[in-house]
Amino acid sequence: MRIFIFLFIVLLPFSLFAQLRRTISGYISDAQTGERLYAATVSGQNTGTWTSSNRFGFFSLTLPEGAVTLKFSFVGYQPQTRIISLQADTLISISLKTNNTLGEVTIKGSSNNQEEDDRMGHMRISTKTLAKLPSLMGEKDVMKSLMILPGVQQGTEGSSGIFVRGGSPDQNLILLDDVPLYNVSHLFGFVSVFTPEAINSIDFYKGDFPARYGGRLSSVVDLRMKDGNKYKRETSINFGLISSQFTTEGPIKKGESSYFFSVRRTLLDLIFKGVAKLAQRNMNEQSIPAYGFYDINGKVNFKLNENNHLYWSFYSGKDNLSFDYSDYNKTMIKEDKQETNGALHWGNVMTALKLNSQLNSRLFLNTTFSGSIFNYGNLFAGSTWTKIGEDESKSHYSLEYQSQIRTIGIKSDL
Repeated sequence: MRIFIFLFIVLLPFSLFAQLRRTISGYISDAQTGERLYAATVSGQNTGTWTSSNRFGFFSLTLPEGAVTLKFSFVGYQPQTRIISLQADTLISISLKTNNTLGEVTIKGSSNNQEEDDRMGHMRISTKTLAKLPSLMGEKDVMKSLMILPGVQQGTEGSSGIFVRGGSPDQNLILLDDVPLYNVSHLFGFVSVFTPEAINSIDFYKGDFPARYGGRLSSVVDLRMKDGNKYKRETSINFGLISSQFTTEGPIKKGESSYFFSVRRTLLDLIFKGVAKLAQRNMNEQSIPAYGFYDINGKVNFKLNENNHLYWSFYSGKDNLSFDYSDYNKTMIKEDKQETNGALHWGNVMTALKLNSQLNSRLFLNTTFSGSIFNYGNLFAGSTWTKIGEDESKSHYSLEYQSQIRTIGIKSDL
Protein backbone atom coordinates (compact mmCIF):
# COMPACT_ATOMS: atom_id res chain seq x y z
CA MET A 1 0.00 0.00 0.00
CA ARG A 2 2.83 2.35 0.84
CA ILE A 3 4.42 1.65 -2.57
CA PHE A 4 1.25 2.71 -4.40
CA ILE A 5 1.03 5.93 -2.34
CA PHE A 6 4.69 6.67 -3.05
CA LEU A 7 4.27 6.14 -6.83
CA PHE A 8 1.13 8.30 -6.82
CA ILE A 9 2.97 11.18 -5.15
CA VAL A 10 5.97 10.88 -7.50
CA LEU A 11 4.01 10.57 -10.75
CA LEU A 12 1.30 13.16 -9.98
CA PRO A 13 3.42 16.23 -10.90
CA PHE A 14 4.36 14.62 -14.24
CA SER A 15 0.74 13.90 -15.10
CA LEU A 16 -0.28 17.46 -14.22
CA PHE A 17 2.58 18.79 -16.33
CA ALA A 18 1.49 16.69 -19.30
CA GLN A 19 -2.06 17.97 -19.01
CA LEU A 20 -0.84 21.58 -19.08
CA ARG A 21 0.82 21.32 -22.50
CA ARG A 22 -1.03 21.70 -25.78
CA THR A 23 -0.05 21.28 -29.44
CA ILE A 24 -0.68 23.89 -32.09
CA SER A 25 -0.28 22.78 -35.71
CA GLY A 26 -1.25 23.93 -39.17
CA TYR A 27 -0.05 25.08 -42.59
CA ILE A 28 1.90 28.15 -43.72
CA SER A 29 1.34 29.42 -47.27
CA ASP A 30 1.91 32.39 -49.57
CA ALA A 31 -0.97 34.85 -49.24
CA GLN A 32 -0.87 35.75 -52.94
CA THR A 33 -0.52 32.35 -54.63
CA GLY A 34 -1.49 29.82 -51.94
CA GLU A 35 1.82 27.95 -52.41
CA ARG A 36 2.87 26.11 -49.26
CA LEU A 37 6.05 27.59 -47.73
CA TYR A 38 8.83 25.15 -46.97
CA ALA A 39 11.11 25.88 -43.96
CA ALA A 40 9.09 28.81 -42.62
CA THR A 41 9.92 29.47 -38.96
CA VAL A 42 7.42 29.29 -36.09
CA SER A 43 8.70 30.52 -32.72
CA GLY A 44 7.04 30.95 -29.35
CA GLN A 45 7.84 34.34 -27.85
CA ASN A 46 9.48 34.14 -24.40
CA THR A 47 9.38 30.32 -24.46
CA GLY A 48 12.57 29.56 -26.38
CA THR A 49 10.79 26.92 -28.49
CA TRP A 50 10.64 26.98 -32.26
CA THR A 51 10.09 24.77 -35.28
CA SER A 52 9.94 25.02 -39.06
CA SER A 53 7.41 23.91 -41.65
CA ASN A 54 8.08 20.74 -43.64
CA ARG A 55 8.11 20.34 -47.43
CA PHE A 56 4.33 20.67 -47.52
CA GLY A 57 4.07 23.72 -45.26
CA PHE A 58 2.97 21.74 -42.18
CA PHE A 59 4.24 22.59 -38.70
CA SER A 60 3.58 21.32 -35.18
CA LEU A 61 4.66 22.94 -31.91
CA THR A 62 3.91 21.90 -28.33
CA LEU A 63 3.62 24.74 -25.79
CA PRO A 64 2.31 25.31 -22.25
CA GLU A 65 -1.43 25.74 -21.94
CA GLY A 66 -2.74 29.31 -21.86
CA ALA A 67 -2.14 32.45 -23.90
CA VAL A 68 0.92 32.21 -26.16
CA THR A 69 2.46 34.62 -28.65
CA LEU A 70 3.65 33.00 -31.88
CA LYS A 71 5.80 34.58 -34.59
CA PHE A 72 5.65 33.23 -38.15
CA SER A 73 8.44 34.27 -40.50
CA PHE A 74 10.01 33.34 -43.84
CA VAL A 75 12.76 34.94 -45.91
CA GLY A 76 11.31 37.59 -48.22
CA TYR A 77 7.96 37.72 -46.38
CA GLN A 78 6.53 40.01 -43.74
CA PRO A 79 6.63 38.36 -40.29
CA GLN A 80 3.29 37.76 -38.64
CA THR A 81 2.61 37.65 -34.90
CA ARG A 82 -0.47 36.07 -33.33
CA ILE A 83 -1.70 35.74 -29.77
CA ILE A 84 -3.48 32.42 -29.32
CA SER A 85 -5.28 31.01 -26.29
CA LEU A 86 -4.21 27.38 -26.03
CA GLN A 87 -6.90 25.54 -24.14
CA ALA A 88 -6.83 22.46 -26.41
CA ASP A 89 -4.90 21.13 -29.41
CA THR A 90 -5.37 23.76 -32.12
CA LEU A 91 -5.19 23.72 -35.94
CA ILE A 92 -4.58 27.04 -37.76
CA SER A 93 -3.67 28.28 -41.25
CA ILE A 94 -1.21 31.14 -41.75
CA SER A 95 -0.80 33.22 -44.91
CA LEU A 96 2.32 35.38 -45.21
CA LYS A 97 2.59 38.39 -47.50
CA THR A 98 5.69 39.14 -49.52
CA ASN A 99 7.87 42.02 -48.42
CA ASN A 100 9.56 43.87 -51.28
CA THR A 101 10.80 46.82 -49.19
CA LEU A 102 14.21 46.88 -47.54
CA GLY A 103 14.68 48.97 -44.44
CA GLU A 104 17.77 49.76 -42.45
CA VAL A 105 20.16 46.82 -42.20
CA THR A 106 22.28 46.30 -39.09
CA ILE A 107 24.91 43.56 -39.05
CA LYS A 108 25.96 42.20 -35.66
CA GLY A 109 28.20 39.30 -34.81
CA SER A 110 26.73 36.84 -32.31
CA SER A 111 26.42 33.14 -31.72
CA ASN A 112 23.32 31.41 -33.03
CA ASN A 113 22.38 28.15 -31.39
CA GLN A 114 19.91 27.32 -34.15
CA GLU A 115 22.71 27.12 -36.71
CA GLU A 116 24.25 24.28 -34.73
CA ASP A 117 21.09 22.26 -35.21
CA ASP A 118 21.12 22.59 -39.00
CA ARG A 119 22.29 19.62 -41.03
CA MET A 120 25.89 20.02 -42.19
CA GLY A 121 26.40 20.42 -45.91
CA HIS A 122 22.74 21.32 -46.50
CA MET A 123 21.70 24.39 -48.50
CA ARG A 124 18.27 25.50 -49.62
CA ILE A 125 17.48 27.69 -52.63
CA SER A 126 14.01 29.26 -52.78
CA THR A 127 11.94 30.31 -55.77
CA LYS A 128 12.76 33.98 -55.11
CA THR A 129 16.47 33.19 -55.38
CA LEU A 130 15.89 31.26 -58.61
CA ALA A 131 14.15 34.30 -60.12
CA LYS A 132 17.34 36.34 -59.59
CA LEU A 133 19.66 33.88 -61.33
CA PRO A 134 21.80 35.29 -64.14
CA SER A 135 20.91 34.08 -67.62
CA LEU A 136 23.10 32.90 -70.48
CA MET A 137 21.71 33.63 -73.96
CA GLY A 138 18.30 34.17 -72.34
CA GLU A 139 18.41 30.89 -70.40
CA LYS A 140 18.41 30.63 -66.61
CA ASP A 141 19.80 27.32 -65.44
CA VAL A 142 18.99 25.71 -62.11
CA MET A 143 21.96 23.34 -62.07
CA LYS A 144 24.44 26.10 -62.92
CA SER A 145 23.24 28.01 -59.85
CA LEU A 146 24.72 25.24 -57.69
CA MET A 147 28.17 25.75 -59.18
CA ILE A 148 28.71 28.97 -57.23
CA LEU A 149 28.42 27.08 -53.92
CA PRO A 150 31.49 25.94 -51.94
CA GLY A 151 32.63 22.40 -52.70
CA VAL A 152 30.96 22.34 -56.14
CA GLN A 153 32.89 22.48 -59.39
CA GLN A 154 31.84 22.71 -63.00
CA GLY A 155 32.82 19.99 -65.42
CA THR A 156 33.40 20.81 -69.05
CA GLU A 157 33.21 24.53 -69.78
CA GLY A 158 29.57 25.50 -70.32
CA SER A 159 28.15 22.13 -69.21
CA SER A 160 25.48 21.73 -66.52
CA GLY A 161 27.10 18.68 -64.88
CA ILE A 162 28.37 19.26 -61.33
CA PHE A 163 31.30 17.69 -59.49
CA VAL A 164 30.75 17.74 -55.72
CA ARG A 165 33.77 17.28 -53.47
CA GLY A 166 35.72 15.30 -56.03
CA GLY A 167 32.86 13.05 -57.17
CA SER A 168 31.58 12.64 -60.73
CA PRO A 169 28.17 13.77 -62.07
CA ASP A 170 26.79 10.20 -62.05
CA GLN A 171 27.39 10.00 -58.28
CA ASN A 172 24.74 12.67 -57.61
CA LEU A 173 21.15 11.75 -56.78
CA ILE A 174 18.80 14.19 -58.50
CA LEU A 175 15.11 14.10 -57.56
CA LEU A 176 12.11 15.94 -58.93
CA ASP A 177 9.15 15.71 -56.52
CA ASP A 178 10.83 12.69 -54.86
CA VAL A 179 11.30 10.86 -58.19
CA PRO A 180 14.81 10.18 -59.56
CA LEU A 181 15.82 11.50 -62.99
CA TYR A 182 18.69 9.78 -64.77
CA ASN A 183 19.55 12.40 -67.39
CA VAL A 184 19.34 16.06 -66.39
CA SER A 185 20.87 17.89 -69.34
CA HIS A 186 19.99 19.08 -72.82
CA LEU A 187 22.18 20.21 -75.67
CA PHE A 188 24.94 17.74 -74.67
CA GLY A 189 25.22 19.19 -71.16
CA PHE A 190 24.89 22.89 -72.00
CA VAL A 191 21.38 23.31 -70.52
CA SER A 192 19.68 21.39 -67.69
CA VAL A 193 16.22 19.85 -68.04
CA PHE A 194 14.75 21.94 -65.21
CA THR A 195 12.70 24.97 -66.20
CA PRO A 196 13.37 27.62 -63.50
CA GLU A 197 9.78 28.93 -63.67
CA ALA A 198 8.49 25.43 -62.77
CA ILE A 199 10.68 24.94 -59.68
CA ASN A 200 9.54 26.01 -56.23
CA SER A 201 12.61 25.13 -54.13
CA ILE A 202 15.86 23.17 -54.15
CA ASP A 203 17.42 21.24 -51.28
CA PHE A 204 21.10 20.58 -51.91
CA TYR A 205 23.01 18.14 -49.69
CA LYS A 206 26.79 17.88 -50.04
CA GLY A 207 27.10 15.44 -47.16
CA ASP A 208 25.33 13.98 -44.13
CA PHE A 209 22.40 12.87 -46.31
CA PRO A 210 19.09 12.11 -44.56
CA ALA A 211 18.28 8.41 -44.42
CA ARG A 212 15.23 8.83 -46.69
CA TYR A 213 17.54 9.41 -49.67
CA GLY A 214 19.46 6.16 -49.32
CA GLY A 215 23.18 5.95 -50.04
CA ARG A 216 24.90 8.37 -52.41
CA LEU A 217 28.61 9.12 -52.87
CA SER A 218 28.65 12.82 -53.78
CA SER A 219 25.43 14.80 -53.28
CA VAL A 220 21.64 14.93 -53.33
CA VAL A 221 19.71 17.57 -55.30
CA ASP A 222 16.04 17.53 -54.29
CA LEU A 223 13.83 19.80 -56.43
CA ARG A 224 10.16 20.65 -55.81
CA MET A 225 7.77 21.72 -58.53
CA LYS A 226 5.34 24.59 -58.05
CA ASP A 227 1.79 23.74 -57.00
CA GLY A 228 0.17 26.58 -58.95
CA ASN A 229 -1.59 29.78 -57.93
CA LYS A 230 -4.77 29.00 -55.95
CA TYR A 231 -6.27 32.48 -56.28
CA LYS A 232 -5.47 33.93 -59.71
CA ARG A 233 -4.77 32.68 -63.23
CA GLU A 234 -1.44 33.70 -64.71
CA THR A 235 0.07 33.02 -68.13
CA SER A 236 3.49 33.91 -69.50
CA ILE A 237 5.32 33.40 -72.79
CA ASN A 238 9.10 33.79 -73.10
CA PHE A 239 11.29 33.68 -76.19
CA GLY A 240 15.02 33.02 -76.08
CA LEU A 241 17.88 32.23 -78.42
CA ILE A 242 18.04 28.62 -77.22
CA SER A 243 14.43 27.87 -76.26
CA SER A 244 10.98 29.37 -75.84
CA GLN A 245 8.56 28.73 -73.03
CA PHE A 246 4.84 28.83 -72.25
CA THR A 247 3.62 28.71 -68.63
CA THR A 248 0.13 28.86 -67.17
CA GLU A 249 -1.20 28.36 -63.64
CA GLY A 250 -4.34 29.09 -61.71
CA PRO A 251 -7.09 27.79 -59.45
CA ILE A 252 -9.33 24.83 -60.24
CA LYS A 253 -11.43 25.68 -57.21
CA LYS A 254 -10.40 29.00 -55.74
CA GLY A 255 -8.45 28.64 -52.52
CA GLU A 256 -8.58 24.85 -52.48
CA SER A 257 -7.14 23.35 -55.66
CA SER A 258 -4.88 24.56 -58.45
CA TYR A 259 -2.91 23.55 -61.53
CA PHE A 260 0.48 24.36 -63.03
CA PHE A 261 1.56 23.64 -66.61
CA SER A 262 4.73 24.60 -68.45
CA VAL A 263 6.17 23.75 -71.88
CA ARG A 264 9.68 24.61 -73.05
CA ARG A 265 10.95 23.86 -76.54
CA THR A 266 14.02 24.76 -78.52
CA LEU A 267 13.70 26.34 -81.96
CA LEU A 268 17.15 25.21 -83.11
CA ASP A 269 15.85 22.28 -85.15
CA LEU A 270 13.53 24.53 -87.15
CA ILE A 271 16.34 27.01 -87.77
CA PHE A 272 18.89 24.35 -88.79
CA LYS A 273 16.48 22.63 -91.14
CA GLY A 274 15.34 25.87 -92.72
CA VAL A 275 18.85 27.20 -93.30
CA ALA A 276 20.15 23.86 -94.64
CA LYS A 277 17.25 23.40 -97.06
CA LEU A 278 17.57 26.96 -98.30
CA ALA A 279 21.32 26.63 -98.86
CA GLN A 280 21.04 23.27 -100.66
CA ARG A 281 17.79 23.74 -102.57
CA ASN A 282 19.45 23.45 -106.02
CA MET A 283 21.94 20.71 -105.15
CA ASN A 284 21.63 17.04 -106.07
CA GLU A 285 23.39 16.05 -102.86
CA GLN A 286 21.71 17.30 -99.71
CA SER A 287 22.49 16.84 -96.02
CA ILE A 288 19.93 18.22 -93.54
CA PRO A 289 20.89 18.13 -89.81
CA ALA A 290 18.50 18.87 -86.95
CA TYR A 291 18.62 19.00 -83.18
CA GLY A 292 15.85 19.83 -80.72
CA PHE A 293 14.65 19.29 -77.18
CA TYR A 294 11.54 19.92 -75.11
CA ASP A 295 10.37 19.83 -71.48
CA ILE A 296 6.81 19.49 -70.18
CA ASN A 297 5.99 20.09 -66.49
CA GLY A 298 2.55 19.65 -64.99
CA LYS A 299 1.07 19.54 -61.51
CA VAL A 300 -2.40 19.58 -59.95
CA ASN A 301 -3.39 19.50 -56.30
CA PHE A 302 -6.70 19.01 -54.52
CA LYS A 303 -7.83 19.66 -50.97
CA LEU A 304 -9.86 16.57 -50.10
CA ASN A 305 -10.71 17.83 -46.61
CA GLU A 306 -9.05 19.71 -43.77
CA ASN A 307 -6.65 16.85 -43.07
CA ASN A 308 -5.93 15.37 -46.53
CA HIS A 309 -4.39 16.84 -49.67
CA LEU A 310 -3.72 15.09 -52.99
CA TYR A 311 -0.94 16.06 -55.45
CA TRP A 312 -0.20 14.71 -58.94
CA SER A 313 2.90 15.84 -60.81
CA PHE A 314 4.27 14.96 -64.24
CA TYR A 315 7.42 15.63 -66.25
CA SER A 316 8.51 14.63 -69.73
CA GLY A 317 11.64 15.74 -71.58
CA LYS A 318 13.42 14.55 -74.69
CA ASP A 319 16.38 15.32 -76.97
CA ASN A 320 16.33 14.50 -80.69
CA LEU A 321 19.37 14.58 -82.97
CA SER A 322 18.78 13.64 -86.60
CA PHE A 323 20.09 14.00 -90.13
CA ASP A 324 18.66 13.35 -93.59
CA TYR A 325 21.00 12.68 -96.50
CA SER A 326 20.05 12.27 -100.14
CA ASP A 327 22.07 12.00 -103.33
CA TYR A 328 20.68 11.92 -106.87
CA ASN A 329 22.75 11.26 -110.03
CA LYS A 330 21.65 10.91 -113.62
CA THR A 331 23.76 10.12 -116.69
CA MET A 332 23.05 8.94 -120.19
CA ILE A 333 23.35 5.32 -119.07
CA LYS A 334 22.47 5.25 -115.41
CA GLU A 335 20.12 6.94 -112.95
CA ASP A 336 20.38 6.36 -109.20
CA LYS A 337 19.17 7.84 -105.90
CA GLN A 338 20.37 7.21 -102.36
CA GLU A 339 18.62 8.25 -99.15
CA THR A 340 19.95 7.85 -95.60
CA ASN A 341 18.25 8.83 -92.34
CA GLY A 342 19.68 8.74 -88.85
CA ALA A 343 18.21 9.69 -85.47
CA LEU A 344 19.43 9.63 -81.88
CA HIS A 345 17.05 10.34 -78.98
CA TRP A 346 17.11 10.24 -75.18
CA GLY A 347 14.89 11.55 -72.41
CA ASN A 348 13.02 11.16 -69.12
CA VAL A 349 9.39 10.61 -68.16
CA MET A 350 8.30 10.72 -64.53
CA THR A 351 5.08 10.92 -62.55
CA ALA A 352 4.23 11.06 -58.84
CA LEU A 353 0.99 10.81 -56.86
CA LYS A 354 1.18 12.09 -53.27
CA LEU A 355 -1.30 11.95 -50.43
CA ASN A 356 -0.69 14.22 -47.44
CA SER A 357 -2.56 13.22 -44.31
CA GLN A 358 -2.56 14.97 -40.95
CA LEU A 359 -3.18 12.09 -38.56
CA ASN A 360 -3.37 14.27 -35.46
CA SER A 361 -1.93 17.50 -34.12
CA ARG A 362 1.59 16.03 -34.04
CA LEU A 363 1.73 13.40 -36.79
CA PHE A 364 1.94 14.15 -40.53
CA LEU A 365 2.02 11.33 -43.10
CA ASN A 366 3.08 11.67 -46.73
CA THR A 367 2.59 8.69 -49.06
CA THR A 368 4.09 8.76 -52.55
CA PHE A 369 3.46 6.49 -55.55
CA SER A 370 6.03 7.20 -58.25
CA GLY A 371 7.40 6.02 -61.57
CA SER A 372 10.36 7.10 -63.69
CA ILE A 373 11.55 6.01 -67.14
CA PHE A 374 14.73 6.91 -69.01
CA ASN A 375 14.76 6.11 -72.73
CA TYR A 376 17.72 5.99 -75.09
CA GLY A 377 17.65 4.88 -78.70
CA ASN A 378 19.03 5.36 -82.18
CA LEU A 379 17.79 4.54 -85.67
CA PHE A 380 19.77 4.28 -88.89
CA ALA A 381 17.88 3.56 -92.11
CA GLY A 382 18.32 4.07 -95.80
CA SER A 383 17.37 3.05 -99.31
CA THR A 384 18.93 2.95 -102.77
CA TRP A 385 17.31 3.06 -106.19
CA THR A 386 19.10 2.36 -109.46
CA LYS A 387 17.83 2.37 -113.03
CA ILE A 388 19.83 1.18 -116.03
CA GLY A 389 17.84 1.22 -119.21
CA GLU A 390 14.57 -0.53 -118.45
CA ASP A 391 15.93 -2.38 -115.42
CA GLU A 392 15.30 -1.06 -111.90
CA SER A 393 16.59 -2.23 -108.55
CA LYS A 394 15.66 -1.15 -105.00
CA SER A 395 17.08 -1.98 -101.60
CA HIS A 396 16.24 -0.99 -98.03
CA TYR A 397 18.11 -1.37 -94.78
CA SER A 398 17.64 -0.28 -91.16
CA LEU A 399 19.29 -0.64 -87.78
CA GLU A 400 17.56 0.25 -84.51
CA TYR A 401 18.71 0.15 -80.88
CA GLN A 402 16.59 0.83 -77.79
CA SER A 403 17.55 0.97 -74.11
CA GLN A 404 15.43 1.81 -71.08
CA ILE A 405 15.65 2.21 -67.30
CA ARG A 406 12.44 1.93 -65.28
CA THR A 407 11.85 2.74 -61.62
CA ILE A 408 8.56 2.19 -59.77
CA GLY A 409 8.25 2.98 -56.09
CA ILE A 410 6.00 3.57 -53.13
CA LYS A 411 7.06 5.12 -49.84
CA SER A 412 5.63 6.78 -46.75
CA ASP A 413 7.22 9.49 -44.61
CA LEU A 414 5.90 10.04 -41.11
